[in-house]
Order: sequence, then C-alpha cells, then structure tokens
Amino acid sequence: MSDLCCKLKRVSPYTVELGEGPHYDEKTGRLYHVDLVKGGCYYLDTKTGTYESIYFAPGLTLIVPIEGKKDKFVITQNQSLFSLDWSTKGLEFITCVDSGQDTRVNDGKCDSKGRLWFGTMNWERKPGYFERGIGNLYLIDSDRKLTRKQDNLTISNGLAWSSDNRKFFFIDSIERQVWAYDYDHETGNISNRKTCFDYNGLPDFVSNEVPDGMTIDLHDKLWVTSFNGGKVTRFDPETGKVLGIIKTPASKTTSATWGGDDFRTLYLTSATFGASKEELSLQPDAGAVFSVTFEQENIRGSKNHSFKLN
Repeated sequence: MSDLCCKLKRVSPYTVELGEGPHYDEKTGRLYHVDLVKGGCYYLDTKTGTYESIYFAPGLTLIVPIEGKKDKFVITQNQSLFSLDWSTKGLEFITCVDSGQDTRVNDGKCDSKGRLWFGTMNWERKPGYFERGIGNLYLIDSDRKLTRKQDNLTISNGLAWSSDNRKFFFIDSIERQVWAYDYDHETGNISNRKTCFDYNGLPDFVSNEVPDGMTIDLHDKLWVTSFNGGKVTRFDPETGKVLGIIKTPASKTTSATWGGDDFRTLYLTSATFGASKEELSLQPDAGAVFSVTFEQENIRGSKNHSFKLN
C-alpha cells in the first residue's frame, strides 16, 4: 500500500461543521454540498472560488439537481425529502420515510436512470452511540414511488455503481464494511450482498476510523473517505486490495465526488464536528472542501446523475 501521486489543495474559502453530499454540476462548474449540523446548502464555483449558501433547519445530508429544471434540487431534511428552488429558497414536500423511528436520512445519490437512492440511520443522541438495525435503504423513482431496498442498517453511507451497471456498492459505517450487490439496472433490484472491503482488523486503519462517503472511477475502483482516518482509500472491489491512499488535512474526511475538466478532479468534503480543540488547532483546514488532481492521467471518474422527477 502506498500514497498516490497527487496534488491536494483547499478550494473553499469557508469551512463547515459537517460537510456531506458533494455533487458536481458539469454545466456550471459548481460543486454543491451541505452542512448537516448547520443546515446549510452550498455551491462552490470551482472556477472562480465564489460561493453561495442557503440555510434551513439542521439535518440536511444531500443535494442533487432535478433534471431539466433550472435551479431546482432535491434535498433531505431529517426524514423528509423536498424539492428546493434555489432562486426563491422555497421548499416543496416530496415524501418522508421511517415514520415512528428515531432516524434521519443520510447519504444518497442517483443511478444512471435518474432514480434517487438514499439510506437512513439512527440519530446520535449520545456521542458515539447508535441504535443498531433501525436504518433502511430506499429508492424513489420519477413518479415518487418509494421502495425499501435493504433494512437492518445502522449508519447508511456511501453509494456507487459499476460502469456496466451490474454492481451496486454501499457502506454501513458502523459495520466498517463496504458491500457489493448484484444490480439489475432495469428494475433497480439488488441481491447477493457480499463484503468487498472490511476495515476491521486492518493494521493501517485505526479502531475508531470508519468508511464514510464513496465514489467510483472509470476503472471501477472505489474511493472511500475515512471519518477519523484523515484519508481517502482507493481499492479494488474484486480483490479487496488497497491500491493507494491519499492523506488529507482533515481527520474527519466525509465524502468524495468527481468533477472538473473531463472529471479528472476528485473533490472531498470534511468536518470539524466531533473534533477536540487540540485536533482543530492542528487541522486549520478541517471543514473545508479539497480538490485532488493526479499525475497519472488515466485516473478519472464520471459525471453525477440528476434526479428525474415528474
């Protein structure tokens, strides 16, 4: 295992408490993301460095453009999904999930058919304590039909699909594992879950380090951010072999997505939430957005998909 040859730099002039849900819009060059703790929606213009933010109640974890509708996005707030009109800051209710459970939506993104996949998890009412098995993984299609795809989850997190749409990858952070499913692209069915990467027992992963957000490159290698690990790990889901590591300036690195010219830039979000004063004094860039570019020209990803909503 070796460090990847790359250039990492801070690109946001601001920091957030808990950055999540990065989504790069290739039409505008804007990187959208949220702050779960403050309830902020942000876009960062990756060409100019300018940015804009809108604030709602805490509990936001994703922001995804709605296809064909300018300045319209789907966002989450606790157990609910809304469409956001950025220009008016107005919200329109779409649906809610997990009625009667002490959960909230966590990570989510769209497949290539424009269906939104997202998971839920227990609220952290006590530091470091999560009730196990009450989270779920959902799919919502363009007609707002909601389907539960997986239950008995604790901290639903990163999602990705292989380039041939035959595999779906998903993280439960509390299990410290990345799972691979067989994926039926037409129906959205997932089956035959297997563990393709396991943080447990690995000498280079500390005991409180967990897999968080995730993306995939055009070689079908997964990139997983480490909360409490200060790194991004590239690994082969077929063999489970670690292919390289990027060390980051923030121990709580939260999520990743591809963007930039030809999607050769990896964007990372991070957090200050849960860090001690000593940690923050040593990590002045914690909570910022970072970009990573590579010396190997063959490393690149693909575009993020928008939500198709009728």
